[in-house]
Amino acid sequence: MIHNSEKNNEKGASFNLLFFYLYLVNYSETYNIQFGRLMLNEFHIDSNLLENICTILDKVTTPDNSVQKMIFQEFQNLHAQLPTFSFYLVSIISSDQFSMNRRFCALLVLHKIFYRIPQQFTEKFIVLIKPILEQIIKMPFSPFTNVTVSLYSSLFHLYSDKYLIIFQDFFAHILTLFHNPETIQIGINCIYELLLSENDKIPIEIFNLIPQFINSPFFKEALLVTNSLMKINIDFVYNQIIPSIFSAFSNFDEFSMSKAAEIVSYVYLTYPNQVIGDFLVSCLNCRSRIISESLLSQLSDPKSIFPYPPLILALLQQMSEPDNDCTEFGPSSMAQQIVQTMNDCYGDEISNIVKSFLPNCENQGHFLRCLYTILSTIPDSSQFLPFILSQLECQHLHNITNNIQIDGTTLQVMNGENNGEVNVVGEFRGDAALCLMSFCFSNPGFVNDAMNKIIPLLADKDRNVRFQAILALTELIEFEFEPNFNHFFFLINLMKETNNSEIARLASRYSLHFPIFNDSQPIITGFYQDLVLYFLNYNSEHCLYQYMIDMFSLFILAVNEPFETFNKNVFVKLLTLLNEIFDESIFSSYFELTRSLFKAYSNFFPAMNGEFLQLVEALTKKMLFVMMNETENILLVKTGFEILEFVFSIFVRNDSFKNCFFELSLRYFSKLCEEFEDFIMNIDIVKFLLLHCCQILTSSENISNGTIDIKILGLCLMMQLTKSHEKVDPNIQVLFE
Repeated sequence: MIHNSEKNNEKGASFNLLFFYLYLVNYSETYNIQFGRLMLNEFHIDSNLLENICTILDKVTTPDNSVQKMIFQEFQNLHAQLPTFSFYLVSIISSDQFSMNRRFCALLVLHKIFYRIPQQFTEKFIVLIKPILEQIIKMPFSPFTNVTVSLYSSLFHLYSDKYLIIFQDFFAHILTLFHNPETIQIGINCIYELLLSENDKIPIEIFNLIPQFINSPFFKEALLVTNSLMKINIDFVYNQIIPSIFSAFSNFDEFSMSKAAEIVSYVYLTYPNQVIGDFLVSCLNCRSRIISESLLSQLSDPKSIFPYPPLILALLQQMSEPDNDCTEFGPSSMAQQIVQTMNDCYGDEISNIVKSFLPNCENQGHFLRCLYTILSTIPDSSQFLPFILSQLECQHLHNITNNIQIDGTTLQVMNGENNGEVNVVGEFRGDAALCLMSFCFSNPGFVNDAMNKIIPLLADKDRNVRFQAILALTELIEFEFEPNFNHFFFLINLMKETNNSEIARLASRYSLHFPIFNDSQPIITGFYQDLVLYFLNYNSEHCLYQYMIDMFSLFILAVNEPFETFNKNVFVKLLTLLNEIFDESIFSSYFELTRSLFKAYSNFFPAMNGEFLQLVEALTKKMLFVMMNETENILLVKTGFEILEFVFSIFVRNDSFKNCFFELSLRYFSKLCEEFEDFIMNIDIVKFLLLHCCQILTSSENISNGTIDIKILGLCLMMQLTKSHEKVDPNIQVLFE
């Protein structure tokens, strides 16, 4: 919200309140006697209740927040019991029989509860309150003005579409606010709120006022309005407001400069001319974090940025100082990401600019941050590898000159300034790790070596280095590489020691690269048992929980020999978890775990007792229930269907389970086929379900209630046969017509 101008001192406010009171008394004599009679006659206003309301109103201005909450709750309860409650408030506001304080409090309460008015009274309420509000708006500034305009604007926002004729003069009354210096700020505030609500009815006469306020005491408010306006009328902002911003910019405070930079940066995406580009360069050269962050935040889609060379150079210069905290994604990281994405879009045009800038880098860190933006795409990236590796190995080397060959030219990068200032190399290891990751995109054969170099940095003493190592490994872990047990258990031990979910995620993703684990190693079987206990005993809200479950699913399939004895507790726990509140992410992990269990222990199922069969049946039902309601999640649905295929193959000889399987499938498979046209079902399941449908349709039992569902399922199943190039018996086709 934009607050009232501070220049309205207490003395001036008191004078305006007195003036307002005298004005309102005269207004009441000419308008509200008739209005009051109308209210009393049409809505049967009870004088005793009116007096009770006034008594409560006297407490509204209490400074005690708890008392205020109780009062407004009391009014809400009264409104729920008395549909015409709002009209009581209107009668108080409009009548000079009540004190100014009561009338003001009635206006405050009305502003909070007017939207609760029953629909049958809405039009009458608007007809009655609108002229009162408009009259207050025309009066000199007073404490009533701000609340009145806010209520007036809210009524317009909610009801103008339905009562267009009633509100046709709304903006004419709002324009009057701009004729009085004391109410200009309230007028701008009103327009700002309307823009935030994406109102498209604001006339050009209102917008035409904004440029003149850019170069006035109201420039802060005008910039906020422009920030919202540019989303709906960028042409007007470019043609009418941007010139005013350019001329007034030097007079702004730093925060307002940041807002102006944000606006101009957004406009540059549509109007990428040299004048705007140069303005953005000058903003970045201010070296103000708040200005840079505001400007760069609007360039979040670098694909839309015109590659203006001076702007690219200014972005590269932003990387001269690393962000104090890499996790906060400051100006250096923002500029780096923008240039990198632009390089992906424009190729040589950007990489040549970056290469030309590299000799101007202030130190090795700056060099690495700039190099990172192009390293994944340039064909001659190998020439930088020795320098990158040297930075990963450096610990405390000071003032050392590094010679690098770039396109045949020798470049010297100083580790310290020429004045002898010490610059510790340790802070550059994270930048080197990111460069090495970027290098692997154009040199995937180097991934194993890169992993060897970067994984140890996860235990670095520098917090930023650790974070940058995680970023680098997050990308590298998705490449094809030869997994290393030492790396994996380094991640596991680090995860246990730090309770860091990012490390846990890396360990989980790393484990996927092992095709099989050798269970003869004690460390493997020990961790396997740890995963079982973790699953059975830990709270699902623990930060490591889901990653441990994902690794548990993998270990079940990847270890040579599963548990010697089947652990029923795992199934019991899983069934309990599936009955908790659905969360798409964790349920995907539960489904993967279920699939792994069914697949690994399929040989055990025929020997299971009835109790265990009931657990499997209950688990299957729960998964089908979830999938029935989450068919938009394709991965979840297909995982669930694979589980059902396992279940079907295991229990195909169990008659009782066949019936259960059919009942579960009746709705689920029909919906699955409808949602996914390319879905192809296991042909044995299709034939089983189709035969079951035929048996039911040809039976003598009364199945009228379920005939439609069975026929829908039958049609879906016959389509599945067609997709699998299987012939459909004409006699079966007749049954489902």
